[in-house]
Amino acid sequence: MNETEFPLWGPGFHIRLAELVEVVPDNDWQWSVLECIGIGTMPWESRSGRANELVLASQVGFLMSWRELKEFAGGLEWVEELLVVAAESRDLLIPEQLSVDDFSGCLMMLEVFGNTTWSVAGRSGLFDDIDVVDLLRARYGGS
Repeated sequence: MNETEFPLWGPGFHIRLAELVEVVPDNDWQWSVLECIGIGTMPWESRSGRANELVLASQVGFLMSWRELKEFAGGLEWVEELLVVAAESRDLLIPEQLSVDDFSGCLMMLEVFGNTTWSVAGRSGLFDDIDVVDLLRARYGGS
């Protein structure tokens, strides 16, 4: 997978998940939030339970469609830790792999760690005309 890292915070900027997902073309992938410690309005708040409890309740995380992920991203204001992955289908989100941070069955991975750094990875050739990871690297100066 093509991978890049760039700062979440910097002089005069704060990169939100919503800004990253706006670069990703529409898709029909299965998205999963595997970890979420943050502040915002979550689309599942009307359901019983707190956000992190719902994320941890399943071995494959909290599953979302592309539309739901964009909604989630729009409501997320601040994150301490976040791990979101995408696969072609739910069947490719293998609990044994996810539990050891093996994302080889995933198409993309978006992660914030330590409230400081984004890590973004994606398979090359996912979209004919763009490489999302290269685009994000160019936009945010990642390595």
